[in-house]
Amino acid sequence: MFKLLQLFKRNTRRSADPIATATAFAHDMRRQGFALDLSMESLKGEVDRLLRSEHLCHPEDRTQWTTEARLGAYVGEVLRRAFDGTWEGDYRDDHAGVNCYTSFVVFGRYRYNPAMALGYRISNGEASMGRFSDHIERVLPSIKARRGMDEPTSKA
Repeated sequence: MFKLLQLFKRNTRRSADPIATATAFAHDMRRQGFALDLSMESLKGEVDRLLRSEHLCHPEDRTQWTTEARLGAYVGEVLRRAFDGTWEGDYRDDHAGVNCYTSFVVFGRYRYNPAMALGYRISNGEASMGRFSDHIERVLPSIKARRGMDEPTSKA
């Protein structure tokens, strides 16, 4: 019974603030030599560099789960600031996997899930989707248009 109560407490943890998490993560990673400054430029090189680093090469390590969750907040927050999006859902800073289903940045009718994109890239490697910066370039048109990826770009 005690173990069940502990599990319930752990799984009903309150949401974290992705904006504050992203800011703190950027600060922490700058101290470790990564140029994370909450700019779009940082998504074009530093995220790929971080994805190749020792910080994200041990999927079985709980420390990596937190790093991955914080990186998801960072990516989402950079995009939110640059394109006037809003965070929706329940963001957790202790385990990225949960965020794949519960935390999104919304741009009009387009919903972007940084945890899903990062999780896929981390689990399957760079060969699976190319550089993360290329992924960002692929989703930017939908973010900018504020429409779903399956919606037509213009009316015929």
